[in-house]
Amino acid sequence: MTCVLGKYALENSYWEMLGADPEMVDLVKWHGAEEVEHRTVAFDLYRHLGGGYIARYYLSIAVIVGVLGLWVDGAANIMKQDPRFAHKKPHLLKPWIWLEWYSTAKRSKNKLIPNPIWLVAQQIDYLMPWYNPLHEANTEDAIRYLDQSPAAKRAELTGTHAALSA
Repeated sequence: MTCVLGKYALENSYWEMLGADPEMVDLVKWHGAEEVEHRTVAFDLYRHLGGGYIARYYLSIAVIVGVLGLWVDGAANIMKQDPRFAHKKPHLLKPWIWLEWYSTAKRSKNKLIPNPIWLVAQQIDYLMPWYNPLHEANTEDAIRYLDQSPAAKRAELTGTHAALSA
């Protein structure tokens, strides 16, 4: 799921078109590139430790539900701090928050935020026995972004500077 969202972030140009803060967009895209880069780590470790398909299938269902629930719960907690939503009393178990996510994504044609139905549909391949995250996204796209990312360049300079002064 994180790789799917990483790819989504890397390919999204809508945020810039809306005039989103360039540093925040870079942060999200940098994080997306990192997710694409290490997309096989947990999967490979799971298989190395003897994890099989049946357990992966059932665990993935629980994880998909859990991750979506955590995201919506986090959004609800942030929305509780916004006076515009005070009358709605945001909470994970209130259907309107899920419908708001869906309608916001639909209005923007999945450009502002991914549609929750689209996101769950992206997980269907993971449920297949032949699934391998290596085919989920493109490492070269991630590296290409990191090579031009202002934050990655700053971090590289800072790391180089710290090593030189040590």
